[in-house]
Parts: sequence; structure tokens; C-alpha cells
Amino acid sequence: MSTEKERKKLATRLQSVFEGIYHLKDAHGRPISETFQRLPLRTGTDYYKIIKNPVSLHGVGRSIKKHFYTRAQDFINQLVQITWNARVYNVKSSIIYEHALILNQYIIDKIIPKLSNEKNVPDSRYLHYPDLGPLPEDDSSALSYRNNQQFTSEGHEDEEEDGDDGDADEEDYNEYGSNVNASIRNSVYAQPNDQHYQALLANNTLTNRLHLKTSPSPYQSHHATKQESGIRRGRPPIIDKPYETRIKLILKHFKKLRHPNDPNHPLTFYFDRLLDPKTYGNYYQVIRHPISLNEIRAKVRARKYHTVDEFIGDLNLMFQNTKMYFANDQLNSMYQDCLLFEAEANNIINYELSRPEKELLVANTPGGDGIIRIPLDSIEINGHTYVIGDWVLINNASDPERPTVGQIFRLWATEDGTKYTNVCWYYRPEQTCHRYDRLFFMNEVCKTGQYRDHLASEIVGPCYVIFLTRYQKGDLPEGVIAEGCPWFICEFRYNENSHVFNRIRTWKACLPDEIRDKPEQPLIPLNEPRRLIKYESPIKGLLPDGVDTSMPIPDATPGIHPNTPPIVGSVYLREPVEDDELGQYSTSPNVVPSIENDDPVSGRKAYIFTPVSQLKMVGTYPSSFSNNTSGLNTPVYHNQTSHDTDGDRSYISSVNRYRQLLQQQQQQQQQLQYEKSKIEPRRGITPTASGGAQANSLVATYHTSTSTYSNMLTGGILSYTTIDENSLADISESLNQKRRKIDEETSQCEIVWYRAPPLNLSRKILNNNVTELGHSAKYLAWKLGHS
Repeated sequence: MSTEKERKKLATRLQSVFEGIYHLKDAHGRPISETFQRLPLRTGTDYYKIIKNPVSLHGVGRSIKKHFYTRAQDFINQLVQITWNARVYNVKSSIIYEHALILNQYIIDKIIPKLSNEKNVPDSRYLHYPDLGPLPEDDSSALSYRNNQQFTSEGHEDEEEDGDDGDADEEDYNEYGSNVNASIRNSVYAQPNDQHYQALLANNTLTNRLHLKTSPSPYQSHHATKQESGIRRGRPPIIDKPYETRIKLILKHFKKLRHPNDPNHPLTFYFDRLLDPKTYGNYYQVIRHPISLNEIRAKVRARKYHTVDEFIGDLNLMFQNTKMYFANDQLNSMYQDCLLFEAEANNIINYELSRPEKELLVANTPGGDGIIRIPLDSIEINGHTYVIGDWVLINNASDPERPTVGQIFRLWATEDGTKYTNVCWYYRPEQTCHRYDRLFFMNEVCKTGQYRDHLASEIVGPCYVIFLTRYQKGDLPEGVIAEGCPWFICEFRYNENSHVFNRIRTWKACLPDEIRDKPEQPLIPLNEPRRLIKYESPIKGLLPDGVDTSMPIPDATPGIHPNTPPIVGSVYLREPVEDDELGQYSTSPNVVPSIENDDPVSGRKAYIFTPVSQLKMVGTYPSSFSNNTSGLNTPVYHNQTSHDTDGDRSYISSVNRYRQLLQQQQQQQQQLQYEKSKIEPRRGITPTASGGAQANSLVATYHTSTSTYSNMLTGGILSYTTIDENSLADISESLNQKRRKIDEETSQCEIVWYRAPPLNLSRKILNNNVTELGHSAKYLAWKLGHS
């Protein structure tokens, strides 16, 4: 069974039984799905050393949604794996173990029988409960698996939802006085000691899954003897400073808090988001600085907090806002929840502040490997100081002549003093797999999804990468790029799996959190638009002979050393893209050859790329881009010479068809524009004859830019005026002049300038197919008298 249609039918049947899991609850009314929805964190746990096949409900649901299952037995196997993992890792007295038994019984009693009776489910007669291996006999065996650690929740990840940064200014939080940061710790609620707080958490059925070990960590004496260089990651590792770890743990504890009288009601319910102004109309008039947990989490992600006290100050502000707004309605449920939440927050904060920093560093180890990583603000290599966000060249052992371009995302040191950096790689064109006709800037790089760990000593030197949009606007001031350092242009993200180039829309999203809010370097503006010169692929010659546009994409040649980019990419043949506006290919409509800019060293042909924003008229191109002197300014493609490759010749037929289609489209657009000008005449534009084919041609030829002196629409024949300061007095009789009245006694003479040669029109009447518009009789009489 492999067809998409059959997999879709199976997914529909699996979805119906899968949804039933989300209705299962334990004896206390708690949904068991919350326990298994996501896998545990990889930090501070040995779960992944014990459980070799981790599975979550989220993963199973995703497989159903994407039609991955080809057999119902695979679906059953994964559900049973969830219950087996939970019973292997957790003790029998735990809630997770209890929930695993409930899920296991549901699989036996409901899922397998129901799917077995479905005639349309392939191999339904052979569905069975799989044997995944022995389970621990008692609690002691379970403890031996866990290495004396508290059991870990399988219910949540520490990943917060993406959101926008809060708008509140941190300085505004001080209006409540200097004591604001201590108000939680010095509140009227009793301050429990550590033993009391552990007991409180142990008795709270909804917070007993917190990871709160106070015994010395088995990793505290562990020294990192193994070098970490070469680790490949899909995103930067989490290497927080101790205070950042404290803040994140506090927020994590908040997610588990529930109302003592209603286990299904989170204490954070009213505080996760700002109040709806439709429901609480005057809230934002009473509360000057609104804030919620959503804004606080966003500031944590953006690393805007520099101390725990700043974080506590925002919590205090949130509680103060609620108590101020509901001061006259203290029986309100939100006010009551605020008191309970503030008390619990006070307990959690006191506990987390009591934990030693080394314990937090151990808990923050990526993958739970126990290696203590100490975050660094900067490192110094060969006389250069580097911080997070700096652009660097990394030694490329596979090709020393082409060091790897990257941006620093993390800096840290291990206990033995070895310094490391995590760098996001940027590939050069020759390291990617791309189309045969793809164009690149001479110094272009593409962002990848690879975040590699390197020894700090592997940094060769600094470099700089500028986003194309900023490159178009101006030049960087002197000193931004270190003298003698290379710089590169970036416009696209490159996906190594699909070999797709996606244009980067938001450059800040590519940068480390620490520098996203920093102001950009001011640019030296250009006096005219920058000419964007692109070149053909540096590995264009790798295209095999005799291939066509259906050829498979060849793989890149990997580097000899594991922590290096590909030695060389590949090229493949495809049909021209008719609607490309980004100038990606030599056949793009806004790209034309530029022989004078061909690179003599590499032999790469040059092309001028003109962004759509610089093309002033819809469907037309400046005549300077082409040798075409007709009204249609289409790009001119030079004839192929006798020494062109087979790949070039294979393009001739498809490119010719593309040119014809492009010309047809432009002709249609010109005709539509002309028809519109007849139907909707605009004031202030010199009238054109109703049969003005010649006028339309002139419009297309001459009017391709907007005058700085006029706000008239682009493309029309218009005029503007300048003040006559007697500098043109000698030829004043030959100029058109206009006298403008300034006040009752003063007038000013202005010279009229035209943006195009005058047209000799036989009939100066506008016709909108409804009425004919012309001069009034009074004006015609006046004109006759002056003639």
C-alpha cells in the first residue's frame, strides 16, 4: 500500500481513534494527553540515554496528518511505545506511570478491536499488541534506570511560543519606587524554607512534576576532556548564564501552577495575555504600563533581562496592575487569582534563588551530557576581539583557500579553559546545488540552516556580510569593515535538502537575539540607484553533456573533513522561469547581458539586474537596458557564439519561446494602459489624440521617470515650473512663461518646462466616449483676441 490516496484513507480512520486519546482522564479529572503530548527536554536529564525510541502524541498526530503511515500496525506500535517508555523510565507510584496504564488499556480495549473490525483497513485481521521487551518489576528497578534523579515530565518542552517583543520600556517600571524589585520577596506572605517548599510541591498534584533536586549533581565533578568542535546543530545550543537559567526555570514552574480548588484552572490563566480592551474598556486608561507573561517571555527570548531583579520587577508590575485595577472589587476572580499566583511566585523565586550557580550550569547542559559550559561575552583571537553577532571566517580544512563564512551565535568555555563558538554557516555559490542559468553577485553568500560548533582557535579572521536591501541603499561608513577584510552580499537562504533558494524577507530574523534590537549601521546614501551586476555560476561548466531539463539534481561533493562545507556543489538544467522578478536567472525579464562587465579572470559573463522597484513603468523597461529602440523596451539577448557549451545550446528553443511570450505580455500591458488613458483622462496632462498610437509610443519612449518638481502620475506628458530670476532674460521671448499671483500687489514670473517635445495634435479635444471636453467659449474668444 503506497499510493497517496490509500494513505489518506488510512489516515482518516486512524485519526478517529487517535482523537479518543484526548478525551481520556484519570481519577482526578486530569487529561492524560498532557503527559505524553511532547517529549521531555534534552537538558538536565538522562531520559534519552535510557529511552532509545522516544515517541510523543504530537509526533504520532503529525504522522497521521502528513499521511506517513502505510500500515495501521505501525500506528499501534508507536502508541504502545509511548506507554512502554513511560513505564520503563518512571516509578509505579508516579502520575506518569498511572497515565501510561490508562493509555495502554485504551489501546487494548478500543483501538486494536476497532481497527481490526474495519474491513477497509489493510491487514486488519493481523493487527496485534506488540512485544517491546520486559518492563521493570518494581520501583527499585525503575530507580536504577533513572540514576537517582527525580522523574521527568513527558508533558512539556521548555520552548515558548513565538511572539512579538513587548512594547513596554524597561525604564518605565521604576515608577513604583526603588523597592519594586524586592516586593515579592518581602511580601506579607510567609517565606517557606527549602524543605517546606519541597513538601509543598510534592503535595501539589499539579506541580509535582517539577525537576527540583537539591542533592549534589553527579556531574559537578565531571570535567570536559572531549573536544566539542564539529557538532552539527539545526539551531544554536542553549547556553544561558545562570541568571537566565533561573528566570526560565521560574517561568517553567509557573506553567504547572493550578488553583487549589480547581485542578483544571491554571493560576496563570488571566496573566498569560493582556486583557481584551473590548471586555475591559477602561483598563488601558487606568493602567499606564500594561504587561503580561507573554511580554515577559518575549523579553526573555530576546535576552533583554540582564539580572533576575529586572525580571522580578516586571512580575511585580504585572501583579500591581491587577490589584490596582480591581482594588474596588477584591472578590473578583482575577484579583483572587492574583493573590494566589503572587504567593506561589514568591515561593518559586525564593527556591530558585537559593540554588547554587554551578548546579544551574549543570542543569543547562545541552543533551544532558553533564559538561559545564560557561557563557562568554567575548573572546580574543590573534589580536581581534569577537562578540556574539560578529562575522568571521572559519578555517576550512577541506579547502584552505575558501574559509567558511559564518556569524557567531554562541561563545562559551568549558571547565578546562577551552573556548568554543557556535557559528551559523553561509555558503559560497560554488558550494551549493543550483540551476545552470542561476546568477550570483561576485561576492555573494547564502544563509544555511547549519549551526556548527568550532574551537575558537579555528577563527581565521573577521569579515562582513551585508543584506542586499541595505547594499542597494548605500555604502557602509569607513571603519565598519576592518581594513583588508573581505565582505559579502546575502539575499537568499539555502536549503541543503531541497536545494531551494528562498529570499530573506526579514534580515533581523537571521541574526542572534542579542543584537536584533541594536540599531543598524547608518549608510552613506547613494546619489543614484546602484547598478547590480551579477555573474553566471562559477561551476557552470560542471553540467554534464547530453542532459535535459528533467535531469535529477546531482549531490554536492562533501568535504574531506567532517566539520567543513561541501568542496563543490552541482548544477542542473531546468526550463526558464517566466515570472521571476528577483533576477535569479539569466533568462529573468529584468536581467540583461553586460559584456563590458564580464570578468576576465574567471571568464564569467556579467548581467545587469534591475529590481522591479526601479522599473518605473509597468510592463516596460528603460531603453538604456537594451539596444531595442522601439516602444517595447524588452531585454536583448545576445546571440550564442560558436564556442558555447551544449548546455547553452539546449536553451535556445526554450529561451526563444520565453522571449516571444514576454513580448506578447508587454504588448498587452501597453494596450491596456492606452485604453485606460482614453477612458479616464487625467487633469493636468497634455491631451492626446483619440487615435494617439504615436502619442502612446512617445510616452513609452520618453517618460520613464517621475520629475522631482511634480507630483503628477508617472508616464504622462506633463510640465513643471521654475522661478525666472532673469537668468534667461535674453531668450525670454522664446520661452513659455506663467505669471503666478502671490498677493494683491505682487506677482511672480515662472518659466514653464516640459518633460517631452510638444506634440502636433490636429484636434485638442479629449473624448471619454461619453462627452467631448474642450475649451470654453470665453477662453477661445480671449485666445483669438491675443493671437
